[in-house]
Amino acid sequence: MLPRLHAILSKQRRKAVYLRDHAVGFSIFKSFAFLLIILIVHAFFMTLFEALSWGDAFWLTLTTATTVGYGDISAVTTEGRWATALLLYCGGIFVLANFAGEYLEARNERKSRMIKGQWNWNMKNHIVIINTPTHGGDRFFQMLIKQIRNDSNYADTPVQILTRQYPSALPRELRDLGVVHYHGSPDDDESFKMVNITQARHVIVLSKNEHERLSDALSYDIISRLADLNIDKNKVIVECVEDSNRGRFHRLGFNTVIRPIRAYPEVLVRALVAPGSEQLLEDLFTHDGAHPRRYQVEINGQSWSDIVVNIMQSGLGTAMSYINEAGETVTNPGADEKITTRALIVMVNSHSLPNDNQITLCLHREPLKEALNKS
Repeated sequence: MLPRLHAILSKQRRKAVYLRDHAVGFSIFKSFAFLLIILIVHAFFMTLFEALSWGDAFWLTLTTATTVGYGDISAVTTEGRWATALLLYCGGIFVLANFAGEYLEARNERKSRMIKGQWNWNMKNHIVIINTPTHGGDRFFQMLIKQIRNDSNYADTPVQILTRQYPSALPRELRDLGVVHYHGSPDDDESFKMVNITQARHVIVLSKNEHERLSDALSYDIISRLADLNIDKNKVIVECVEDSNRGRFHRLGFNTVIRPIRAYPEVLVRALVAPGSEQLLEDLFTHDGAHPRRYQVEINGQSWSDIVVNIMQSGLGTAMSYINEAGETVTNPGADEKITTRALIVMVNSHSLPNDNQITLCLHREPLKEALNKS
């Protein structure tokens, strides 16, 4: 009942805004048309009473109406002066001032609606972010947008947030990052139209509350609406609080489903720029499935490629990095780099965890290059 009532009120509000915009636009047009008629009539009288050419007549009309008054041309006949006084001094200048006032008011209203999230930006090839996290939304959005902007493929991509938050304005920090918002609800199809969601490059559906499993119900409703709009499901990223609900999202055809990790928006950005890599990053935050583990092993002068190959061929995992003699973690070393270390970081499966001794034994296998050379 409440969502339905909210949708009706939103529709009525948009209709009122449309009617107001239409009335303001018509008023500006009417003032402009009236002003134009006055100027043309005055110019005609100047050709009639002052024997001026049309060019000089319009010059006199415009300089008088705008109160510039160069004085190089002026009305000298009684009829011409009366025409100027009645048409321009009493009518034209007033209409011009009224037209300027209405125009400036319309511009201010337009700017106000943009700031308050009531404007249709008619964006294309943009990123739409749906919902605002209940806790720390401002900070999260700042980190997320900065991470998106750091990727060269998305540095100039427009970003729009669809949210019920920020009824007055987005925080200055987000506006400075070029972000705009629409103050609407994702359970209202009209809001999807206002953010032009069918033309978006990507759609990100955030969990309203990363600690509340009921947030998944809202997310499910949102992606159901997106499916009804025939949105390309490959460009949608949706957060899911409860792992048991992921299957429901997958059955709708949305495969990029991630956990809401507010402290590390990098996971979400990886899903955006390198689909599939988000699963690897998610595993780093859990002991279920694949996760990194430190092994105390002694290695002296063995190439990184041999270390990686031996561990993989033994089915124990994937070497990711090592700890050097200074205690620093070194990731992605060169294939032929000679490694001296007493600790390795290996991505392993939680269902078959190797121990230090197994890792040590596999590293003493004959290096692959030497085996191939002997054969």
